[in-house]
Amino acid sequence: MFVEAYLQILYDNLQPTTAFPVFLIFGVILLFMFSYIHVRMWLIFASTAAFMFTTFVPLFFFSPYIPTWLHQCGLISEKWLSSEDIMRNVGLGLTYTLFFILMITYTIISIIRSKLKLDQPLEKLIRKKYPTTDDYLKLHHSKIIRYQFCSIKEFDNFIKPSTKYDIDSKLDTERNKRLAYAWVMAGLPVEKAINKVLIDEQFGLVPTFYFRTLEQENQKPAY
Repeated sequence: MFVEAYLQILYDNLQPTTAFPVFLIFGVILLFMFSYIHVRMWLIFASTAAFMFTTFVPLFFFSPYIPTWLHQCGLISEKWLSSEDIMRNVGLGLTYTLFFILMITYTIISIIRSKLKLDQPLEKLIRKKYPTTDDYLKLHHSKIIRYQFCSIKEFDNFIKPSTKYDIDSKLDTERNKRLAYAWVMAGLPVEKAINKVLIDEQFGLVPTFYFRTLEQENQKPAY
């Protein structure tokens, strides 16, 4: 079976006479050093190492019961129960192997999600069919600060007339309308852009920047 074969490979290579333990330690240190390139990866590695370190003492006493349970399930043979030291080594080896597999799997998934921006508030709100109030509140106004100097003509060039009509009919103030325009330009669907403005207003989340009014846009420069 797979568990039996894995234990045999692990047991054969972790002998003091083999070079595998040296390569294993060197590989772990090298992997941990490379994790500094990606902050999230380093946090996952550091958290896993801290968790494994703090759980070593309880696992040291509990680990002999793991091969006993595996033997009862028919996953390993009786030879791994010949002594308490072997049982403890088997229990610790399988447990830390499981920790390592979970860490690598979670790291890969986290990096993929980060690269695809699946965990970013804006992309999450765009993708989610039924967003919650928290989803709207997590989206910060920094995503639309680059649109604060856009004129009404620039908004008109980008936003469809039907979209602009929906915003104008559901929002009363010019500031809220321009905020909704900006959220549409950032990628939000029109209904979510309107909801974002209304929820922010409800919770008092007023942006620190401001949009120019129509009077300011139409004001002629003084010479």
